Amino acid sequence: MNLERIETPNSFKLSQETIYRLNEVFTSAEEYRTIVNDLRKTRKGLWHIVQERPELKSQIMSQLESINKVTSALIIGNEHLIHS
Repeated sequence: MNLERIETPNSFKLSQETIYRLNEVFTSAEEYRTIVNDLRKTRKGLWHIVQERPELKSQIMSQLESINKVTSALIIGNEHLIHS
């Protein structure tokens, strides 16, 4: 099993094994929608916490930004699966 990560000067690339494993997570279009929607709900919940508890913003924003990035990456190019 090759878990080598390929790095270029401008970006970090996931290994083929990691990409394969991510594809294995999504066993169907329905499972994909469920996971993406759950990530969106988590993002919404974190944003709600930030709104209700501004003193926690510095602790939560990094998590919120990470979920935004991952969710966006999963959605781009697959919008038709989300809106089905």
